[in-house]
Amino acid sequence: MRMIYAMIALLLLTGCAHSPIVSQQETKPAMPPKTPEEFITAYEAALASQDWAVVEPLVHPDACVTFSNGSVHEGRPAVQAAFTRNFSLIKSEQYSISNVRWVRRSDDFAVYLFDFSWQGVIDGEPASGAGRGTCTIVREHDHWQLLIEHLGPRSP
Repeated sequence: MRMIYAMIALLLLTGCAHSPIVSQQETKPAMPPKTPEEFITAYEAALASQDWAVVEPLVHPDACVTFSNGSVHEGRPAVQAAFTRNFSLIKSEQYSISNVRWVRRSDDFAVYLFDFSWQGVIDGEPASGAGRGTCTIVREHDHWQLLIEHLGPRSP
C-alpha cells in the first residue's frame, strides 16, 4: 500500500504527481494480482521499484491518471511517460499509503479512496508531500489493473 504513492507524491511535487517508495534495484514483475487487496500491495511495490517494466502490467491500456497538480495522462504510453519522469526526478523516495476505504467492489471492478504521503530528494534538496487519492481498478483476464487514478491535496 505504501507503494501506491510515492509515485503520487512524486507526481504531485513535480507536476506529474504520482510516485512510489524508493528502491532502485532491479525488480521483476510479480504474479498478477487476483484480488483488489493484492492489487494495492502489488501496485505499491511496483511503484517503489521505480521501474516501469514492473509497473506496466498493473496499468490498463486505457488508464487515465490525474495528478494533484491537475495534469492528466490518458492511455498507458502517457502514464508511462509521466511515471518514468517522476522516477527519474525523486531520489531516495519513501512512500506511504494509509486509510484505504473501499467505496465499491464487485467481481470485475473496485473503487477505493486512500491517503498518501511521501518524502525524497529532488535536485539535491529534501522534498515531501501528502494528499488523498481515488482509484478505480478493473479485472480483466483474471487479474486486476489500474484504470483510473486521481490524486489531490488533503482537505484543509
